[in-house]
Amino acid sequence: GTSELVMARQVSVNGTTRAQLLMKPKFNCSGGPCPTLALSTSALSLATTQCAKGVTQETDYRGASVLAAYACVPDLGVGMVLKMDDQELVNKSIAQAAQYANDQNSQEGGTLELLVGTQYQGRTDVMRSVSNFKFRDTDCSKQLCLTSSPVARAIAHGLAAKSVAGQLIRGVDYRGKQTILAVDMMPELGIAFLLKIDVSEVEWPLIVNLLILLGAAFGITLLGVVGL
Repeated sequence: GTSELVMARQVSVNGTTRAQLLMKPKFNCSGGPCPTLALSTSALSLATTQCAKGVTQETDYRGASVLAAYACVPDLGVGMVLKMDDQELVNKSIAQAAQYANDQNSQEGGTLELLVGTQYQGRTDVMRSVSNFKFRDTDCSKQLCLTSSPVARAIAHGLAAKSVAGQLIRGVDYRGKQTILAVDMMPELGIAFLLKIDVSEVEWPLIVNLLILLGAAFGITLLGVVGL
């Protein structure tokens, strides 16, 4: 992966305290030789020259956007940074959300189903499911799982507009069944959680209460009804 531990020590350069790398970078630098001195505003410089600690988002020596945790070892005069590319963190978080949905679906009976959906290549006519469909024999971690049902299109439009959080939707799902869904979104990850059940399985008052209770786990506080 892109995770990397970087260490540096204090040196004086033209009367200025700087952070000098103690180890060879894990990756090649696209702009030529990798720098031996950290930028004065970087997490590594803060850890090394100020013995500071914290977490920050920055651009590393490759020009990649990373999340960096930094700290120091005072007795050694060494600063350390553990960093990972933002996109890898996003991908790991999405994979964990998908696995959670898969686990929940394997334990639930009936038509109750939790899906994790994303946009596909910016399109609004299909939704990509990153979790497995409960009623299809597919592994969505290894193959592309797209659905263009009315519900999926509504979610894709909502993801594009970042406006699907806290909605209650009734519509046709990927099986062609009339379903009721509680929907919430994590805009930081670009994913939507869809908790749904067939209309035929339960009466309306009961399903509303059920989805509110279960959907509360995903932060659903505002409910609106959208007819599809």
